[in-house]
Amino acid sequence: MKTYDLSLKGLFKDPPVNLLKLVLGIEIDPKKVKFLDVKLPKLVEREADLLMEYEGKIYHIEFQSTDDPKMALRMLYYHFLILEKHNKVPIQVVIYVGEKPIRRMENKITNPYLSFTYKIVDLKELDCKSLIESTQPSDWVIAVLCRMDSEIEQLRRILQKIASLPNPNQRKRYLEYLTKDKN
Repeated sequence: MKTYDLSLKGLFKDPPVNLLKLVLGIEIDPKKVKFLDVKLPKLVEREADLLMEYEGKIYHIEFQSTDDPKMALRMLYYHFLILEKHNKVPIQVVIYVGEKPIRRMENKITNPYLSFTYKIVDLKELDCKSLIESTQPSDWVIAVLCRMDSEIEQLRRILQKIASLPNPNQRKRYLEYLTKDKN
C-alpha cells in the first residue's frame, strides 16, 4: 500500500469537512460520522443458471421458483461478474416458475446513483399454445408450466408429440423431464 493511501485514510478518520462538502455535496457534522469496517466480503464463486452467446450478445437466464425480494440485487451481482468475465453487458431475464404470484420480486434497482433493470417472465402468464406448436421437444415440456385453457387436452397433445419422436432415447428423455418429481 502506498504511504499516501495510509496518510489519506488516517486524515479522513478526522473528517475533512470542507473537502467532504466539496466532494460529496453535503454538510458533515464530524461528531455524527460512523466509520464502517472497510473489509468487504470476498467474492465467492457464483454459477449462473444459463449463459449463452448469440450473434455477439451475452444472454443470462435465471430460473426462480420463489418470490425473492433480493433478486434484483442478485441479478446486479451476476451482471457485474458477467461483464467482468466476458467484457459484454448481458441481457438478463429471470424466468419465474413459482406457484405463488410475484409480489415482492422487483425487476430493477433505481436510486440517484444507479439504474439497473432486467426482465422477469412469469411462465404462468404465458399462453402455452405457441410452445406446444413448436418443433422443439423442450418447448413442449416447458409448456406444462404455462397457462393452459384445457389442461388435460394440452397434456394429451404434449404426450402425443413426445410419443411421435422417431428416436426412442429422445422420447424417453423428454418423458423423464415431463414426469420428474418437483421435490
